[in-house]
Amino acid sequence: MASLASLKAPPSAELGNVIGVHLLDLVAAALGPTAEGREIIAGRGLKAARLRAVLAEIARRFGTPGLDVDAIASRLGLSRRSVQRLLEETGKPFTEHLTECRLQRAHAMLGDPAFSHLRIIDIALASGFGDVSHFNRLFRRRFGDTPTGARAAAGRDGHG
Repeated sequence: MASLASLKAPPSAELGNVIGVHLLDLVAAALGPTAEGREIIAGRGLKAARLRAVLAEIARRFGTPGLDVDAIASRLGLSRRSVQRLLEETGKPFTEHLTECRLQRAHAMLGDPAFSHLRIIDIALASGFGDVSHFNRLFRRRFGDTPTGARAAAGRDGHG
């Protein structure tokens, strides 16, 4: 509880929900849950840990060209369907998680002066995209600007 009390601001709604569920699980475990309750508690903890592992693996390996659900599942010792089911709980499929990681990386690189010597295609490839025109479309849809425009804007804002 000391860590919760030391928060400067209230936890986010998502974190608050996680805390609430964990507290309920702890109370239920302490009171002696039914067999069904034990199963729910165990499944929730394991499921949450597996989801974190899947998301962490996507974040670690997003730059790998051709990364797919099967590669993540194999790496974590899960079935393809298990990974898909876990990701369904986030409301986004694998490809959306992967694309978001790649786009965030590309956006950060475009705004970082350390990467100003790289061409847009090099940044797209380094971020895991195999097709620069697809990258350009996704980037514009996500950030409302072209990669070239985002790079120029970062330079004007003093970030590049």
